[in-house]
Amino acid sequence: MTKESKKIYEVLYLEIVTMHLKPGSVLKEIEVAERFNVSRTPIRDVFKKLEADELLTIKSQKGSYVSKIDLSDISDIMYIRTKIEYSVLSELIKVVTPGDIAEYRMVLLEQKNLLERDLSEEELADKFFILDNIFHSKMYASAGKESLLNLLNNSWPNYTRFRSLTFRRNKNRIEMLYNIHKELVDAIEAKEVARLEDVVQRHNFSGLVGIDEVKRKHTDYFAE
Repeated sequence: MTKESKKIYEVLYLEIVTMHLKPGSVLKEIEVAERFNVSRTPIRDVFKKLEADELLTIKSQKGSYVSKIDLSDISDIMYIRTKIEYSVLSELIKVVTPGDIAEYRMVLLEQKNLLERDLSEEELADKFFILDNIFHSKMYASAGKESLLNLLNNSWPNYTRFRSLTFRRNKNRIEMLYNIHKELVDAIEAKEVARLEDVVQRHNFSGLVGIDEVKRKHTDYFAE
């Protein structure tokens, strides 16, 4: 993939996983090419890469559209992430510094301030999603495992879409996640490994709370 194609891919990838391009949305090569002011050749490469990520469905003679979200393996992915995250944060507890804790709490403060603003449901979800990623990136970086987090995030694009969608339930869901984040920092600062396991599990599996309601609200987003 050329440098030009990679930039276009990154834009479309982000738009899909953050639900700005909804499942079922039609993508036409000629329209995307015009948008980025390029020929259709790099767009074909981008579409093939998105198809390999299972984010785009390409049907001969019928066109291309954003794939539906497949929830069949979501719980398995959560299980894997929980085990990895618990291991990483257990290592973090051994090396975390007061400066690290201060950085985590600064992100928590940004999350709290965000919740106090008068934002639309979608805007709140988008902004909190960014802060959520920053929060976890700082922890993995402190543990020397930032590349592992990148690998996890890039391995399951459908899971990233699922995460993004869970933020769009309601403000209470985001407040619950913020409170779990506070518990996580408290456990790390107090070096309470036993408590950490419970918090990590609740954090990762909280996305399944109320998922049936989300599926009823957005039936057209999910694969059957």
